[in-house]
Amino acid sequence: MKQSGIHGKNNQPTIIHNLTTSKILLLTTLTLIILTVIPLYFPFHKFPSHSSTIILSPPPLPQQIHHTLITVDDNHHKCDVFSGEWVPNPNAPYYHNTTCWAIHEHQNCQKYGRPDSNYMKWKWKPDECHLPIFNPYQFLEIVRDKSLAFVGDSVGRNQMQSLICMLSRVEYPIDVSTTEDDNFKRWYYVSYNFTMATYWSPFLVKFDQPDTDGPTHTGLFSLYLDEFDENWTNHIDEFNYLILNGGHWFSRPSFYYERGEVIGCKFCQKENITDYPMTFGYQRALRTAFEGIMRRKNFKGVTIFRSFAPMHFEGGEWNGGGNCIRQKPFKNNEIRLEGSNLELYLVQMEEFLKAQKKANDNGMKFRLMDITQPMLLRPDGHPSRYGHWPSENVTLYNDCVHWCLPGPIDTWSDFLLHMLKMEGRRSAQEKLINQGQRKIVHMYYRISSFTRLLSQKKLKTIHRHRVASPAQRSVFLFYCINKQTNKRWHTVSVYILNSNLVIWTEMVTAPSPIGFFPVKTTSEEEDMNSLRSRRRRTTSSEKPSLCRSQSFGCEIGHAASETYLITRLAFTLLRYLGVGRRWITRLLALGLYAMLLMPGFLQVLYQYFFSSQILRSIVYGDQPRNRLDLYLPKNIDSPKPVIIFVTGGAWIIGYKGWGALLGFQLAERDIIVTCIDYRNFPQGTISDMVEDVSRGISYVCNNIANYGGDPNRIYLMGQSAGAHISSCALLKQAIKESKGEMVSWSASQINAYFGLSGGYNLTNLVDHFDRRGLYRSIFLSIMEGDESLQQFSPEILIEDPSARNAVPLLPHIVLFHGTEDFSIPTDSSITFVDALKRVGARAELILYQGKTHTDLFIQDALRGGKEELFDFIVEYLHAGDAEALANDATAPPRKRLCPEPLLKLAGLVSPF
Repeated sequence: MKQSGIHGKNNQPTIIHNLTTSKILLLTTLTLIILTVIPLYFPFHKFPSHSSTIILSPPPLPQQIHHTLITVDDNHHKCDVFSGEWVPNPNAPYYHNTTCWAIHEHQNCQKYGRPDSNYMKWKWKPDECHLPIFNPYQFLEIVRDKSLAFVGDSVGRNQMQSLICMLSRVEYPIDVSTTEDDNFKRWYYVSYNFTMATYWSPFLVKFDQPDTDGPTHTGLFSLYLDEFDENWTNHIDEFNYLILNGGHWFSRPSFYYERGEVIGCKFCQKENITDYPMTFGYQRALRTAFEGIMRRKNFKGVTIFRSFAPMHFEGGEWNGGGNCIRQKPFKNNEIRLEGSNLELYLVQMEEFLKAQKKANDNGMKFRLMDITQPMLLRPDGHPSRYGHWPSENVTLYNDCVHWCLPGPIDTWSDFLLHMLKMEGRRSAQEKLINQGQRKIVHMYYRISSFTRLLSQKKLKTIHRHRVASPAQRSVFLFYCINKQTNKRWHTVSVYILNSNLVIWTEMVTAPSPIGFFPVKTTSEEEDMNSLRSRRRRTTSSEKPSLCRSQSFGCEIGHAASETYLITRLAFTLLRYLGVGRRWITRLLALGLYAMLLMPGFLQVLYQYFFSSQILRSIVYGDQPRNRLDLYLPKNIDSPKPVIIFVTGGAWIIGYKGWGALLGFQLAERDIIVTCIDYRNFPQGTISDMVEDVSRGISYVCNNIANYGGDPNRIYLMGQSAGAHISSCALLKQAIKESKGEMVSWSASQINAYFGLSGGYNLTNLVDHFDRRGLYRSIFLSIMEGDESLQQFSPEILIEDPSARNAVPLLPHIVLFHGTEDFSIPTDSSITFVDALKRVGARAELILYQGKTHTDLFIQDALRGGKEELFDFIVEYLHAGDAEALANDATAPPRKRLCPEPLLKLAGLVSPF
């Protein structure tokens, strides 16, 4: 019977290999199981499986002695975050109109009765990478002791007010303005010593207003197109960041002046004065504004030019009944930039690129925040008529220029944070380059030497390989060997990414020439059909000449060799632990347990090796066990939700194959499952395991779309030791992000975390395992000593002050545990959920009455039919997808894999 815990709803726990039963027991028992029941090969992967092995990294060269890596980056990140589409974000908005005082009345759409709210529930998804949701803690840490200024029109002020609201989850600023004029405000964040200011300059150049009415009753302006607006140009020296925008006001009637003389106008309706389009004045004003920045010799900051945000008037012009009443975004193929919006954008790009080149030559930093295309797709985000009460007697027109708060404009803060992080990366790389000039001189081959030797055929090109990875889309690798020397071989790897250059020199010693290293990969252009047709192909790994035609036989050989290693380790440990009655009893019980469940294990084993729904041993990193298995649904007609699964195994016998039963069963319910393998002890200690799992998560987040997965619906799941390792990886990643460090994947990409029968406080577990026979000294060897116990205890780490800013990044956390689990006590999950709730994280606990460490994951899964853990996961992942839920409801029950009497006997003899 399932029991809902005091911390949450109903649903399930977990299972896996006994963490509490000594490592010794697990190792020796596992050895017996491998020899008699499941010959799945283990760690130390030196060869691929007979099904497709996809290698996205070059094979290691033998006996590496030395290597030097130097990177040279250009001014652009590999991914264009401004090219993409809007996707639903049910978690938005991240503030409310009633909680943020900075919202301008005319953009407070919810206050003034806008009936729909879906316009607030979208996020921008770039085509080739992930744009994390704005993290206010991370932003404020980056701008600590710095200052930022907004210069431009009211849309710029709209952006600043959005940023204040996004930061309000952490802190509100105090007003330190030196004037009563609302057009020139200054805000100060006390805790971070961060100043934010706004300078009103709708034309970006000097202007005045000789007529407040004018031909269109919007005023008549005089623009001095060659004169700086000193209201802002004289004040920018003190700022670290300058965000410049403008464009909307150039549609108003204006006189154009240069050198103090009228040279034309825009709709001034004056005789003998040439009438120019608005782009004429705008182009010259931009040119002058950029020049005004570059003339400031003491300005050392970063200038961010925000491109034009299109208007969305439909059914008429702004003063002719035009409105914007749409309630959802456009798709890319439904609208295009045209008319005045296109003209303004082209002028902006032309002038910005000219200014950027000149700024670069002068050592200044000009960056582009190109929001035009993303905002072109958002006609639903404007206030329209919801900027005032319907009964008010106002002369305002429908507003299809500014943006509702909360609303799409909040995404500009996502872009801004991304740009600030990229700026930090540029600064770090520039510093590295400056410090590394001498290293380049001392490289064995410079590029010139390399090119010369290659042209003279003194270098033998071994392999040229295109990496099919979104993170390295246009990278070409060249592995070259100098044939002039005898015993010492010098190798050069050259990575070319657009104008980026990476040089990697290595010195290796080899007794004989190094042979070819062919690698097969899945290119970007291949679709899922071609991928499926290759599943059963044999591909080569580090030594392709071996085991090519008899891969299955090789796998049996690998199983035997790995079993031998495990057995040796087991008996070595037994010499220290001794062979007492308790160990012999548990060992026999585990062997009997495995034998009783053998009918089910054999069926899973057969599927694992021969099913066309699994891609085995996909390489995700450069360590021996950096492999993962991918379980795919039969039909991938649309992007599927994805579970990243980290198996348990007492930190000693964890293996990706243990997730096969779960993988196949969830794949039948239209869910993609990735099971990550990682280094185990003694091949690695806890920090290596966490590093491997984090690297595997990164690979899935950045590549799963190539396999039919939905990168916006990724979930992380761990069991037993795997729950501990995966929770460490998730929390440490969130902490890195909160500190502004560069990361390859974001904690915000994980929609939910499921922890099954995990241990989250090592200081408690070490005593528990010691009482159950696993000596404290052995456990501490895995965990890198006493000093690391707290560092790798999520329950302790989450309450550390350094993790405070990481809490908002964490996904919904659901922990499952059986009340009769003696391997890892139920209290382990209870106390972790309590700690999570104390710091404000979203967490819940589900307890199951009478369930042990292995019941829900093994026995109940082999039993087939309805099973609570499985059903909970399926319903959670398909929430909101009515079709998928309907298909699941009508799906046939899962097949029974093991007779009931054997399952009951196994439960009675289980040592878990």
